[in-house]
Amino acid sequence: MRNILPEILFKKVKKDKNVIILLGDIGVFGFNKIFGNSKNLYNISTLEQSMIGFASGMAINKKKVYVYSIAPFVVERCFEQIKVDLCYQKMNVNIISCGGSIEYSELGCTHHCPEDISILKKLPNIEIFMPGNKEELRALINQNKSLLPSYTRLSKNSHHQKFKIQKSKANCLKKVKSSNILLILFGPALRFVESYLKDLDINILYYSTIKPFDKKSLNSFRNINKIILVHELYIGSLVSDISNNFIEKVKIFDLGLPLKFYNSYGSEQDNYNKENFNSKNIFSKIKTIVTSK
Repeated sequence: MRNILPEILFKKVKKDKNVIILLGDIGVFGFNKIFGNSKNLYNISTLEQSMIGFASGMAINKKKVYVYSIAPFVVERCFEQIKVDLCYQKMNVNIISCGGSIEYSELGCTHHCPEDISILKKLPNIEIFMPGNKEELRALINQNKSLLPSYTRLSKNSHHQKFKIQKSKANCLKKVKSSNILLILFGPALRFVESYLKDLDINILYYSTIKPFDKKSLNSFRNINKIILVHELYIGSLVSDISNNFIEKVKIFDLGLPLKFYNSYGSEQDNYNKENFNSKNIFSKIKTIVTSK
């Protein structure tokens, strides 16, 4: 996803000179290669809090701003600025992050951020997107005509399914009338079960927009008594979106990342394997839930 972001945003700049890109010292080479000496691209470096304030000021002056940096730096470090400068004032600023969850595993806790979406979705006046691959990223950025702040979470991981997505709408991947189980997949986490989709005789729903949450698609399923969530956020990050919006009483099984610091050396996949958070084990957990009473 990161590799095509400069191209997507450059096309926006070519169509509208009011589009401004601010970088938090990430992706600078890739952006410069496409943008050249454009006056629509600025590297603010590691001054993320100032960058959000700067973006807000530009938005007040009718600029359409995209801010790009690493998730913990642009979310956790800038939370107050996002709350006050963007959300409170409803500024047209689009935050795009990379390295969410523990993608920068080897760099330690300072570069981990499995809590970004659970933090931001508590704020009013912000839309949140989690594309599952580069085509979804392109679609969500191009479809986003809202004047509200937004947060788009990029990942180095992608699923390989091909279906069209629509902003603020979930995709029904499978509807089985005889099943009382609903599996909900979020963004790139679809990759964990995509090779097993044909083996799952249950209802399956896919979300690439987290906020506003598509409760209409959720409630199109009837007689559901178990909902299984699969995502790469801390456990509990998305449970309230289900429990607050689903009209039936249901038991929720949350297959996300355990709430802990990931301080063991190794890659993202190394840490996932230590938590049994991989395709084989996730599918095994789903099967156990499906067959249990």
